[in-house]
Amino acid sequence: MKKYRTKFKTYFDDLAAKKPAPGGGSAACLIFCLGVSLLEKAIRYSLTGEKITIFYRTKEVLAKLSALQKKIALYIDLDGEIFENIMRSKGRQRVLLLKKSEQLIVETAKACYGAFLLAKGVESGIKKGISSDFFIGKESLSFSLKGCIYNLEANKNIFGRPNKFIKIFKMYIREMH
Repeated sequence: MKKYRTKFKTYFDDLAAKKPAPGGGSAACLIFCLGVSLLEKAIRYSLTGEKITIFYRTKEVLAKLSALQKKIALYIDLDGEIFENIMRSKGRQRVLLLKKSEQLIVETAKACYGAFLLAKGVESGIKKGISSDFFIGKESLSFSLKGCIYNLEANKNIFGRPNKFIKIFKMYIREMH
């Protein structure tokens, strides 16, 4: 097996450092991607034998999960880049960057729920031997969504108003449990 720990070290060190980025938004995106990877693994391992009847539906689910992950993976770095620019900007430019940051978190939250619904649709076909990876993946999506909610709630202090999606995302969390 490859050694991944050293590849993550810089990110983890930066996340732990007393500097503005990366932060919670970036971590929520990373957690989303980890969760989706576990879901994809569990689905792929379950694509044999008697479960082959769900193959075509499952291929579609895998393609959609992969597309969501590809999109949100970009946000792992983009969230920090936007936040660094927010810290250096003022006036209208700062407001525009704050809105861009908020939109990134909203898109991540929507992706969490979308991936959850995709996973729920194939859950009955997941083999018992790989079910722990599947459920850890699903819980990762829930945790990422909670991180997005916390991020949006923190931003309401900046905007002076709550984000209109917070209530919806809290309903998603209840549905996911």
